[in-house]
Amino acid sequence: MRILQIGAGGVGSSAALIAARRDFFEHYLIADYDGARATGLAARIGDERFAGIALDASSADAVAEACRAHGITHVLNVAGCGTGLFASCPATASVCFAPGSVTAPSTARPRR
Repeated sequence: MRILQIGAGGVGSSAALIAARRDFFEHYLIADYDGARATGLAARIGDERFAGIALDASSADAVAEACRAHGITHVLNVAGCGTGLFASCPATASVCFAPGSVTAPSTARPRR
């Protein structure tokens, strides 16, 4: 399993630190609009399975390219809705997966 985590803030840091204690995946890519925050979190974890990249997740094309380039099989969105990157919760990450693949957003679309 090769995971792309979108977001390296508070929730993203917690998710990555919990994932570091697990052994069910081979690669965990942390992506954030602020690339230094993503790479810093990966370095803090200190596990060779983790890496960080700069990524504007509001661009479906950028997310799809990151998925292809890193052989991503699963996406975890911990960037949040309505703050910073997203005005709502687009399923942008699903563009790089074949039917039947799994995306796991950690947030729900806010009620209006």
